[in-house]
Amino acid sequence: MEERGWAYRRRQPEGTVLYEAVRDNLATLLVDVFTCQRCGGRRRVLAYLTAPGGVRAILEHLGLPSWPAQLAPAQGPAQLAWC
Repeated sequence: MEERGWAYRRRQPEGTVLYEAVRDNLATLLVDVFTCQRCGGRRRVLAYLTAPGGVRAILEHLGLPSWPAQLAPAQGPAQLAWC
């Protein structure tokens, strides 16, 4: 019987669930958030807001929601129709 330990996985990582998950998420992690997607220029942080009143006022002025969404109540496990 062939040993399929760490050395085997190091040689053949493609196709493994972990490899595929890391490959798919790596692109997300490597995105430079300070690069504009339209023109490629650099973005700058103009302000860092921490006061809830100021943030709420700005969001309401822009017509954006200023309160978090309501959470739905927890549900039990799905029941089988034929039980």
